[in-house]
This record gives sequence, structure tokens and C-alpha cells, in this order.
Amino acid sequence: MANVLPKWLMKRYSKLWDKFKEKGFAYCQASELLNENNEKRMNVIISSLRKEGWLRSEKNSEDRRKKIYYLKPPEDAIKEIAGGRK
Repeated sequence: MANVLPKWLMKRYSKLWDKFKEKGFAYCQASELLNENNEKRMNVIISSLRKEGWLRSEKNSEDRRKKIYYLKPPEDAIKEIAGGRK
């Protein structure tokens, strides 16, 4: 279930969504797009998006050490957020 994202994280999600939509992408592609050279910060971004329910990952079939990331469509996340509120 998706949660509301803080502004700093929503900005990064928006950039990723504009580029990749529902297509899979690699860590290095996200890092390059976000112009994030600091590995610790990039790990926080990926981890936070996953924890908040806006991103999922799968093992790369070509290289099991790497992951492919997929974003949840914003309309699906908003429906989940709205449905979870009382």
C-alpha cells in the first residue's frame, strides 16, 4: 500500500516517472537521471520509494546481482492512499 510522499521524494519520483513510466530501469539509470552521484543518497531515495509503496524491484534475469526497478503509477498510489484513510 502506498503512503503519501514527502516533497523531496515526490520530486524524484516525478522525474523517474516522466522518463520511465511503467518500464523497468536500472539503479545506474535512475542515478544518472536524478544526477545523484552520492551512492548513500541514491540508496536512501530507492529505499524510501520502496518503503512508501511507490516502487518495487525484481532480480535482473541477465545478472542476478542487479535489480530492475518499477514505479507504481501515480493514479494507483493515490487510490491506495485515499482508500486507506478514514
